[in-house]
Parts: sequence; C-alpha cells; structure tokens
Amino acid sequence: LVGNRVEDAIEKLREQGLEAEVVEEPNDSAEEGRVFAQDPEAGGKVDEGDTVTLMVSSGPETVIVAVPNVIGLPQAEARVVLENAGFSVVADSAESDEAGSGTVILQSPGPGADAEEGSEVGIVISKGPGEEIVPDVAGQSLSSAQAELQAKGFRIGGPNEEASNTVPSGQVIRTDPAGGSSAAKNSTVTVVVSSGKAQVSVPNVINQSESNATATLQGKGFEVTVTTRTVPSGDPSVGRVVAQSPQGGTTQDQGSTVTITVGVAGSTTTSSSSTTTTTSP
Repeated sequence: LVGNRVEDAIEKLREQGLEAEVVEEPNDSAEEGRVFAQDPEAGGKVDEGDTVTLMVSSGPETVIVAVPNVIGLPQAEARVVLENAGFSVVADSAESDEAGSGTVILQSPGPGADAEEGSEVGIVISKGPGEEIVPDVAGQSLSSAQAELQAKGFRIGGPNEEASNTVPSGQVIRTDPAGGSSAAKNSTVTVVVSSGKAQVSVPNVINQSESNATATLQGKGFEVTVTTRTVPSGDPSVGRVVAQSPQGGTTQDQGSTVTITVGVAGSTTTSSSSTTTTTSP
C-alpha cells in the first residue's frame, strides 16, 4: 500500500476484509496524503477483520523560524538576509517622506515574528518622498508665500533679498525651484524677496556736454530731463551742464529722473529757457 493515496489504500484494505488506522506524520520524501509506511508490512499474515496501520504523509516537516529585521536595509541586502533565513521574498514599493529611496520601510510578518521556513515575507521599498508642483508665489508677501509652500510640504530656504525696479519691497520676486516646476516633497524651496528699487549713486556730470552727461546718467539707469539756462555768448558753459538735480554723489532709486541744466548762449536783448526729457533705452 506504500505510495498509494490514503483513500485508495483504505479501499483496498476494505476489499480484503481489513480495517485501516490512519496516522499522519510529516515526511520530507512522500507527497502529502500518500502512504509512506504500513504495519504489518506488505506480505505479512493477518486475519480477516484485523487492522492495518497506514502511515500517511502530512507534507514536509514544518520548521518555524524567527523573521529577521530588515527594516532600513537596502532592498538587495534585505533580500539576501531573508533568503538566507529560508524565506522567499515579495517586494512592493511606496512613497516615504522619511526613508531614503531603495530602503525597506515595512515588512510582513514583522521583525522577530515566527513563520514557517520557506514561507513568503513581504517587504515595502521606499520610492522616496515623491514629487509635488511648486506653487507660484511671486508677488505675494513673504509670510503668505512661506505658508503656501509649507502647506505643500516644502521646506523654506532663505529668504534672500534682491533689488527690483518692478516688484515692491517685501514681495516675492521668484523661488528656486521656480513656481510651476516639480520638486521632491520635503525638499527646500528658496524664496527671493524684493528689497525695493536698486539704489544707485548719481554721477556728477557738471561741465560735461549735454550728450556725454545724458549718456553717463542713462548708463547708470536714470531717466534724464534737460532744461536750459541762458548764459552770455562765448561763455565756456555754453552746451555744457551748469547744474543738476539730484546732485552728483547722492543715492537715488534706479530708474528715477535726474534733471540737468545746460547753458545756451543768449543775445544781449533776449533770453529764453526750455525743457526736454530723454528716456533711457
């Protein structure tokens, strides 16, 4: 009867007028549910109605092993540890704000749990924090911009100040990474805030020709307004700057206007004055 399915072995015994007693035991060589031994053995003499004991395999002997702790290990290392302990490994992945990409963040069964040798241990691998769209906070106040960025899960870098002729002081000029781009969750977004218009020292253009004075001032970012003052014919100040406002050496907003007064030769009987404005390119 050895090698028979237990149901077939019992049926054969009944056909011979014998009873069967089934005893299940683990057996590494016999398939589960098959007879691997009998008592009496085949060929032994028995009387009708006697009982034959059938030893039936319940499958390989179960070995219980404590599951190693692989949380925090790189995926490849975790797999080696678990397989060396006799387990098969099934891996999945998930985003994590805390664990570095590629490391184990969860396992099931948990560390130290008892499990059958050869059974599966599931591990979850960190994909990192994932990405989020950086909100566009240009033009907002610093506090408002910081609150919106933090609500999206970003850390705040800066603030860094930068002069701007177009963005009022205290408002955000831009961020790095820029608004609308993708960045890792929990990464740092640096905020650049306007310190107001750039402050520029006004050049002293007294005694320069009108054209040179205008070019000098425009080169520093100023708008130029030209007025004239009548001076005696032959005066060395004819065609040259005789006054300016604001004065040279003072500090002014870049883009503001500097007025220069240019001497023009007058007649002995009449005098005149005029004003023109030159805009920097």
